[in-house]
Amino acid sequence: SPRACREGGRRKALDETDFVAQVERQKLEGVTCAEGQRVRDYFQSQIPGSVGEYKSNVIISYATGTRNKWTGYSSDLDGEGCGPGMMYTYLVVHYLERAGIACFT
Repeated sequence: SPRACREGGRRKALDETDFVAQVERQKLEGVTCAEGQRVRDYFQSQIPGSVGEYKSNVIISYATGTRNKWTGYSSDLDGEGCGPGMMYTYLVVHYLERAGIACFT
């Protein structure tokens, strides 16, 4: 129904707003391993079929480093292999998907 579509659109917009707020928080507080795994799972869900056979016109690469004491931060902010780069990449991949543009991350 039209109402359901409107409500779905509002919910999607709220989810996106919440995610942007989450990324802003993670800039300061860090990205947990669980948050990072959810993003990796999302990236992998964008590939239909076999990774070896998947062809995409858009390829996005991001750093998997972490902000921790060893790299000069006062505390360990991110889970291993997680960081703000993957969260910003999620936003780009999500918007590309909504525009019908498939990509490989």
